[in-house]
Amino acid sequence: MTRNIDIKKLLRGCFLRRSGAVAGQPRFGLSIACRALFPLLGAVLIMTSCGLYANDASQEYDRRIVLRFAEFLYPGHPSAKASQAFAGSVYEKTDGRIEIRVQYNGELGTEREALEQLQFGGIAFTRMNLLSLADDISGLEAYAAPFARAAPQDVITDLRAEEERINLALEREQITVLAYLMPEMKCIVNATRDLKAIEDIAGLRLRTPQSRAVNSFISALGAFPVTMEENGVVDSLASDYIDGAVMGFLPYVQGRYSSLLPHVTLTSAFPCPDVLLAGWVSLGDIDSREQQIIRECGRAVFEDHSLELQKAQREALDELEALGVGPLDGKLLDEELKQLLSSQSGGR
Repeated sequence: MTRNIDIKKLLRGCFLRRSGAVAGQPRFGLSIACRALFPLLGAVLIMTSCGLYANDASQEYDRRIVLRFAEFLYPGHPSAKASQAFAGSVYEKTDGRIEIRVQYNGELGTEREALEQLQFGGIAFTRMNLLSLADDISGLEAYAAPFARAAPQDVITDLRAEEERINLALEREQITVLAYLMPEMKCIVNATRDLKAIEDIAGLRLRTPQSRAVNSFISALGAFPVTMEENGVVDSLASDYIDGAVMGFLPYVQGRYSSLLPHVTLTSAFPCPDVLLAGWVSLGDIDSREQQIIRECGRAVFEDHSLELQKAQREALDELEALGVGPLDGKLLDEELKQLLSSQSGGR
């Protein structure tokens, strides 16, 4: 049978009152039995204090929150760097209480899968392009349409102006926007010919991202869209399943695709920003003060990302020119594409 130890009684019992104290002797002395118990007493006190400390440490650990962030690009891309900067800022401003672990290269699934996980709390954050998001969120289709705005900044300005309406649409899907990021340049690349006119595009089988708007656009040009993740491009080229791709300019350069797809044409058809998203299910476990910190950290990455993106794109252009693969300026082609789309829509 286990008995509780009364520490106070044990200590009182250790001291014996001397009834016949004389000068030079203390009135109290230690019992012989208690002298033998002192090592045990010390051990009990040490274990008790360690237990209290361990309990405090355990409670401190339990107060920490670890959240997952689904990132689809490689760590060196400016948008992926923005994701990591956001995570680092949240960690710093919450004194380490909220740790966001960014997992790169689509490790947590495709954009569609990540969006589903975001809705039920499998992940807490993700970053994806508006082109993909518009497939699933009603009201965003107009921003994903080809040549929807004259310049990338115009898209972000209009999105911010309609932030309340957009967030209402997103809240129905248990999602909220933390930030919009400047879109990178897009390009159409292929292995066979320069694209100087619409007829040069016709007949090509082009890899496209997950986006109904892009697929409709490519089909309207007489080409054949083949939706797939970017990591499937090399094998698909080797098997002649595709002739080229619609992709971001930086992944094209930094992914060393120029040797396989030397014909590259820049296009402004889709000036769609990246969107930093959070799931309400995960945010619901965080108090309102720290939710506000998360939102502020999201908005704060915009400026640094914009500068980093501009710098990286200039360096990528220089790198291609050094390789003798000068990209074609797609302005003339874009004008032709705009006229074609306008005629197909009846001039609207």
